[in-house]
Parts: sequence; structure tokens; C-alpha cells
Amino acid sequence: ELRGGKTGLGVVTEAQVELVPLPELYDESLAFEGAAIEPAIRAWATFTTTAPDDVTTSVALFHFPPIDLIPEVFRGKDILMVRFARPGDTVTGEQIAAPLRDAAPILVDNLGPLARADVALIHNDRAEPGPAWSRGAMLKDLDEEFLTVLLGHVGAGVRTPVMITEIRHLGGRTAVQPDGGDAVGGRGAAFAVSMIGAPDPSLFAEVLPGATERLLEADAPWLSPELNANYGDASN
Repeated sequence: ELRGGKTGLGVVTEAQVELVPLPELYDESLAFEGAAIEPAIRAWATFTTTAPDDVTTSVALFHFPPIDLIPEVFRGKDILMVRFARPGDTVTGEQIAAPLRDAAPILVDNLGPLARADVALIHNDRAEPGPAWSRGAMLKDLDEEFLTVLLGHVGAGVRTPVMITEIRHLGGRTAVQPDGGDAVGGRGAAFAVSMIGAPDPSLFAEVLPGATERLLEADAPWLSPELNANYGDASN
């Protein structure tokens, strides 16, 4: 059993992976722009308080640059992506997702049945490598005041070098410690936050660290004392 090697050296000679049957998927995202961002993110925060354990959601605030690489519908816009994933049938998925759809006018609605092989479309990250800078933290919880602070730093109309700010709802099985324990950190946190900077290496040394530090300082009342290694200090 492998539980984190710290500074030691270990060689894994065998691994057993338990497969879980995966039924139909109801997944993908909703996109909101401009004035619709605030009611949509507040509706999502309310949704998380009663979301079933088999539903995984996150929100990501994007400041898209006006470049041809970005799809025209998003190019040069401030966008909120609400990501939704649930193993199960379409009818139930639509019922559960209804409060998110009804929150505000939708720019793009991609929620629907998804082939298992296409699950990466939920985040739709680029496959090509490139320069990146990121920083993360975990939250004990969030409330209306937290969202006000967040939107003041990275919301619609705010000029910031932080291109993407994502909040992932945790809980469910991620909060359950397995029998015998493990080396996973942050199980007690309710949310994880990721901040991704504009892919400009000239911003990596000072500008992005300063911008994200100001956001984390403002969010201090909600920060969790727990941390997962994937949401630690800045990296590039």
C-alpha cells in the first residue's frame, strides 16, 4: 500500500485498479456572459448546498483575450462557465440542473448526454502544451459575501492578469476517508480554488503572484487550514 513517499524512494512493481460501472452521463457546461455572471454564480453557490452526492459541479470565471485562438462566441468577453457532471439518465440530469439553467440568460448551453469517451469535453482544456502559471487554495465554505469579494477581484468588467478563476465543489466521496486512512490532504475542505494566469511569462515573477496574493488575502476568512498538494503554491 502506497501512502506518499515524502523524500524517500519507492518502486511500484504492481498496481490493482478497481473499475466502476459507468452508466449514461449527463454532462458538459453552461456559459454566461457579462451581467448574467453574478446571478449565475450565486445560483450555483445555492445549488451546492443541496446538490446530490453523485453530482459534481464547478464554476470558472474567464477573461478571454480578443485573439483568433478563442472561439468567436467567447472572444474578448468575460464568461462564467458552470460545469456539471452526473452519471445517469438525461431526464434526471435535466431536473437536477434546472436551477442552474434558470439562473440567468444563457450564452451557450452544452448540457446534455455525453459519451463516456468524451468526458474531457466538460473542461475542454487545450491538448497542446504552452506556458502556464497557476496558484490554488481550499475553502472551508463560501457564502454571499465571499462571492461579492471574488467578483470584485475577478468578476465581469474587472481588468486582471488572472485569466481563469475556478471553484470546484468538493464533498461527496472525496470527503470520505477510506478504511485504514490514506495520504490524501484536504478532505475536510468544501471547495477548491484555482487561479490561472495569462500565459505571458513576463507576468510570472511579480504581476501574477501579486494579483493572486491580493485575492487570497481578501478571501482569508474562508480559506481552509487544510491543503491538497494540487492546490499549493504557484507553479509555471
